[in-house]
Amino acid sequence: RAARQFPRVAAAIAEMEPDAVVAFSPDHLNTVFFDNLPSLLIGIVDEFSGPNDGYPPVAAKTLRSDPALARHIFLATLRADFDPARSESLIVDHSLLVPLQIMGLDPVVVPIVMNVLAPPILSAARAHAFGTAVGAAIRSYEPDLRVLVLSDGGVIQEVGGPRIRPGRPDGTPDQAWLAHVIELLGAGEVERLVEESTPQRIAEVGNAAGELLTALAMLGALGTSPAPELIEPEPEIGHMFGVWRAEEGG
Repeated sequence: RAARQFPRVAAAIAEMEPDAVVAFSPDHLNTVFFDNLPSLLIGIVDEFSGPNDGYPPVAAKTLRSDPALARHIFLATLRADFDPARSESLIVDHSLLVPLQIMGLDPVVVPIVMNVLAPPILSAARAHAFGTAVGAAIRSYEPDLRVLVLSDGGVIQEVGGPRIRPGRPDGTPDQAWLAHVIELLGAGEVERLVEESTPQRIAEVGNAAGELLTALAMLGALGTSPAPELIEPEPEIGHMFGVWRAEEGG
């Protein structure tokens, strides 16, 4: 079922014809580790590569980036009272590369790596507000580019913990939460989802469920709370697939 959703998202992206992609992506302690673990990291690079975690289904790849746009976002978010780290040499893990490879996309990508797995993680409100600042930075950038904002990661997921499924390295502990997230987003109730995504609630639905924060950052970057053009759950893996379109001029 998941494989059927990617072409639908890819078709929507192709229709948008973006000049660049700004991607909010989780890291699985592969790009950064406990000895040097920023909450937010913006890659300011001409290109970057991956995966660095040997994820078998993902082919090694080098992606083009836009360092001028990345630097603009970095400085703008600093002025908005956020404290992202920056990297001028970046290798990412499978998380960002999986959707791009499956959808057959080779875009210019500005990578924003978020620590959403190793406590303490950002609050949902902080992640959403950071996304809002990134969106404002994109809108203020010259030249005027058509920018796609992408997020990847799960909604309910337990990896290597006590709630994994028999014979599997992962589990999806709370299908009701996934359904609730889909319901709220389908109704455009992003602010309510931000309020309900407390650290306690996220911890209850899986040790990797903080990946939802990348979606909240992406939705913050839209600048509005529109209902999605497409939103579908994938209960087997605890993910969702969605497409939102910002208002013209946004």
